[in-house]
Parts: sequence; structure tokens; C-alpha cells
Amino acid sequence: MNTLLWCLVVVDFAALGLFAWRHYALRRELVTAQRQLEQWGAAGLGTLASSVFAALGRPSLISVEILNPMELAMKESPLAKAFGSLTPELVRREVYKEIYKRLCVQLQDQGVVAEVRLHDGA
Repeated sequence: MNTLLWCLVVVDFAALGLFAWRHYALRRELVTAQRQLEQWGAAGLGTLASSVFAALGRPSLISVEILNPMELAMKESPLAKAFGSLTPELVRREVYKEIYKRLCVQLQDQGVVAEVRLHDGA
């Protein structure tokens, strides 16, 4: 009985040692990752997408955010101002769809082979 108890104590300490070792290894990885993220942030690469693609070894990503969707809509249609005041989200979505279509056509005209996706933030 005494031997069994000592064996359990030894196994518990071994498991505790293994967990502590793994904890400190993960802690070191976390600190390294945080330093890398800070460096990317300082270099202007701190976005989530760029860090994910860099971690996966994938090529760079170009992201476009349209900052003036209402102005663009009003240039295209006189009704955009009226609809924009009632449903600004709908107008914003339509502007993004139109820009997406134009971007696809222009890239194709230039001979660029690209995967273009429209991600709806709603």
C-alpha cells in the first residue's frame, strides 16, 4: 500500500513537471508572437489578415475600404441621396457591389489573374 502511494506521488510530480514545462514553452511562444506582432504593427503590417497570411506562408493581401460610399452613390444616381438618408446600409452595399464589379473587369482587362472576393461586413 505504501509503495502504491509513493508511485502515485511520483507519477503526480512527473505529470506536474510535464505540465509546467509545457506551460513555460507556450509562454515563450506567446512572448515571441507578441514581439513579432509589435514589430509588424510598427512596420504597418499589424492587421489580422496580414498576420494570418504571413503565418500561413501565403502571399500578401490587398484590402480596400471605401471611405466615401455616399459621395460615390450620389455621383452615380440623383436618387442616392434620398435612399441614403433612409437606408444608408443598403446604399453602402450597392456601392461595394458596383466597385467590386468594376474592379473585376479592370483586373481582367489588364490580364491580372486574381481571386477577388467581396466580404460583407454586416
